[in-house]
Amino acid sequence: MLGLGSAVPSDPGMGANFWKSSGASHYWDMKQPEGTVDTPAEAKINALFQDHLATMDLAKRRAAYHDMSVVLNDECFVIWLPTSILKMPVSNRFGNIQPSPMPHRIMWNADRIFA
Repeated sequence: MLGLGSAVPSDPGMGANFWKSSGASHYWDMKQPEGTVDTPAEAKINALFQDHLATMDLAKRRAAYHDMSVVLNDECFVIWLPTSILKMPVSNRFGNIQPSPMPHRIMWNADRIFA
């Protein structure tokens, strides 16, 4: 069992080792030489990953990540394990609280929290 988070907030662009077919953490078909793929689904993920990296437009990045996730899940390359539900007590005096399952659960966006 291994967590793949690499940034807070998480960004798939930081996970090339997992997403790209040549990545060291590409667990479902490891050690593919750079520029080669074993399945059409992996080729599609590689292309979508490059699309994700190539733009700063947040809507396009989200769409590329969504499509990458759909391919990954449709092909059952990995099995996602459930995570616990976290309940964080926070005073209702504060606004823009967006808890995260990753550490710093409440304060990761401290610059945007207001009272």
